[in-house]
Amino acid sequence: MDGQSDRKIAPGGSETVKVTIASTNLGGPYTKVVTVTGNDPAQPKATLTVSGKVLVPIQVTPRLANFGKLPDAASPAPVVVTIRRGDGGPIDPKITDAGRPGVQGELRVVKPGEHYELTVWLDPPQKPGQLRSWVPLSTGVPEVPTRTVPVYADVPPSWADVAMAE
Repeated sequence: MDGQSDRKIAPGGSETVKVTIASTNLGGPYTKVVTVTGNDPAQPKATLTVSGKVLVPIQVTPRLANFGKLPDAASPAPVVVTIRRGDGGPIDPKITDAGRPGVQGELRVVKPGEHYELTVWLDPPQKPGQLRSWVPLSTGVPEVPTRTVPVYADVPPSWADVAMAE
């Protein structure tokens, strides 16, 4: 909630309470309860229920490029992620940078402004263990100008040497 927490409101007066939703909600209906404490002995607390719909400017399916456990001897098949327009109007996604060396992505237009495919692949060598990275996108939607597509893989020890074998 924004603003002073110790405001004085004259008897019979009113005040506007601004509530900002910071949510990982993926879209759809949203409800938040806010409790306001006052000094009125007859009603020391008031409960405000804030309801609305969280708009999704860009939809990514699946939500991450998950390679799972990588094969020991070869590069895995690329992972394709679908990117579609959400509630924010037409989109114009662009890859802005690489999240980590060896994580690559390429966008393909299926229907301009509406539907795209992001192909993600991994280049060896990679450090053994859990690879957590991302492909950063500019969305073309002013309300949410950037979005990242997470990338995950379980890299076996042999992958550190794959580049030398190929």
